[in-house]
Amino acid sequence: MKVNPVITVLLGILWISILASCKKEQTEVEDVLFEEDFSDNNLGWPEGEYEVADLKIENGAYIIESKIEDPNYFFQIYSPQHFAGSYNVEVIMSNLNGDDSLVYGIQYYRKDTYNLYNFFLSSDKFFISYVYNYNYHIICDWTYSSSIKPTGQYNDILIDISGNHMDFYINDVLVHQYSAQITVGEKFGLQITGKGKVGFDYIKIYRLIAS
Repeated sequence: MKVNPVITVLLGILWISILASCKKEQTEVEDVLFEEDFSDNNLGWPEGEYEVADLKIENGAYIIESKIEDPNYFFQIYSPQHFAGSYNVEVIMSNLNGDDSLVYGIQYYRKDTYNLYNFFLSSDKFFISYVYNYNYHIICDWTYSSSIKPTGQYNDILIDISGNHMDFYINDVLVHQYSAQITVGEKFGLQITGKGKVGFDYIKIYRLIAS
């Protein structure tokens, strides 16, 4: 029996298309390790008026108002949970009081105050660094980014950690990449430097798993 070569080619193309379609259907799902939308305080975030800061959950956000102007002083709160290996950390946050000198952001890979990584915003710039055994290292010095929304609006920052590689996003825009030489801890925290009010609206730490 003779096989029409045109039909053979068409069948081959159809089979390739089916295989490609199957590959496209393979998606990633989120394995959520930690999530907080501040609709309540079931997780026991500190609240109250203190000498260095006022803390409260209000209108679905965790509000931290630092009272210390000294740029060498920072206020921090960290979670007792541990997050090891590869994961994504997403935080939605905003400078609420209009002071562009205020520095705010997150700690990750935290062991203690002298061993951790940071990702900060201030006005229209971002900054990435780490501290290891009391020694301070700059990963990315203060850099302008048009992706940062103005003071008073919420910014969505994301760190995609895969092995020792880190991708840093601000409002879905990739702003920096880095390959870490060391990881110093497994905790996560929030940090403010300077006098002012910051709202943390949402936190999610998760892994992506192929379905």
